[in-house]
Parts: sequence; C-alpha cells; structure tokens
Amino acid sequence: MNAANDVRERGAKPLADHWADEVGAAAAGDFVKLANQLESAYDLLLSVKMVMEGMHMSLETAMSTACQITDLSRAHALPLDDDGMPL
Repeated sequence: MNAANDVRERGAKPLADHWADEVGAAAAGDFVKLANQLESAYDLLLSVKMVMEGMHMSLETAMSTACQITDLSRAHALPLDDDGMPL
C-alpha cells in the first residue's frame, strides 16, 4: 500500500499541482492508474498469503494428527502399514 500512496503523493499530486495542461493531466492520470494497479496487486498478494497460511495450518494439523496416531499405535502395540492404516 505504501508504494501506491507514494506514487500518488510524489507522482500524481505534484504533476497535478505544477503541470496543469492536458499533457500534465495525462501524465498524472498514468500515475493514478499505476497506483491503482499497485493496490490491486497488493490485495491479490494478500489473499494468496491468507490462502497459503490456511494451507500451512491444515498441514500442521494433519502432521500433528499423524504423529499422534503413530505414537498411540506404538504405545498400544498396534502395527501400522506403510500407508498408515492398521494391519
């Protein structure tokens, strides 16, 4: 988000303030478009991060459960096959 704000504050705003003709307006518009794209990319990456964190939690839970099953099977002398199923 900081990059988008920087583009607006240091790019589009100075252009709009100091270059008022249509060329300056077009250039400022390009900066605004870039800032919007940066915000969209940030939002997309944030959602990917959230999905990955959810997958990480699911894998941690699965690994913990698998370890508990293995520990219980050893503690009670219940052999497991290579696929983790009881023999």
